[in-house]
Amino acid sequence: MTDEIRKKAIEKSRELYPEETEIFERWEKRIEIYNAGFWSIPYNFNEIIEFWNTEDPFTRKQRRKTLYSCITLLNDFLTYGHCHKWIMYVMEMVFSPEIYAVIQLLLAADERTEEERLNAAKKHYQSAKFGRIDKSTAESYGVDADTLKEWSNGLPKSISEEEISVPTTKTEIKTEKIIKKYRPDEYDAYTLIKQNLELYDAGCKAAVKKCVKQYIKWGEQFHLLENLRQFNKLVKSNLGNDYIKEHFLPSVPPEIKSLFEMFLKCIPDKIEESEESD
Repeated sequence: MTDEIRKKAIEKSRELYPEETEIFERWEKRIEIYNAGFWSIPYNFNEIIEFWNTEDPFTRKQRRKTLYSCITLLNDFLTYGHCHKWIMYVMEMVFSPEIYAVIQLLLAADERTEEERLNAAKKHYQSAKFGRIDKSTAESYGVDADTLKEWSNGLPKSISEEEISVPTTKTEIKTEKIIKKYRPDEYDAYTLIKQNLELYDAGCKAAVKKCVKQYIKWGEQFHLLENLRQFNKLVKSNLGNDYIKEHFLPSVPPEIKSLFEMFLKCIPDKIEESEESD
């Protein structure tokens, strides 16, 4: 549909259905906000890699430390058996496109079966001894309350079995109550802006997911996920970066080698060395 035809269609609609057209135009603006978020994200995963390999030495060092911390946190979550949906929810709280993309990619390389994940979750839950039986805990493991009760058999009585809200949700509720009480005339504007921010954020996340999916699909010919799994095993084996660099990197196809070089540089004992060699 050309812009001219579209303009005439909207004008006619405004004439025949003024109320409905106003709603349409309002949502057209909302869609523009979503699209702005979507197109603000790098389209190519190599741009994500370039972000972590920034030229500025100080920024590069800080970014690599951040990346390492996020990957360490992810590995802990996976070890404890937390489900992918909950992991991404937690990561979204400190959302940045570059972190979100790396986490999405690494989760795609998780080759455990659901049974193996649940066994790890049960073991971790029981190791806490005073594990809570509440909605938040159940969602973190991707199970229901009945499963938690079954896992808790033989353990000391839980400190609390109340449903616990996520802290950020409580904060948002309190914020809205304060605005309603002290600035009721601005509450509608607050709600509108909040919704627009959520739409923009949703557009960003959708773009990152698409970027990662395209990278994985393109990387199939180079065995991207298989190499990621092998790399992870080598890191966990504590053989050291030099061993990985000498025995693993030469076997990685050149098309995806920059990804693994990036990961190696973010490991603590490589950060300072890489500053000198870059």
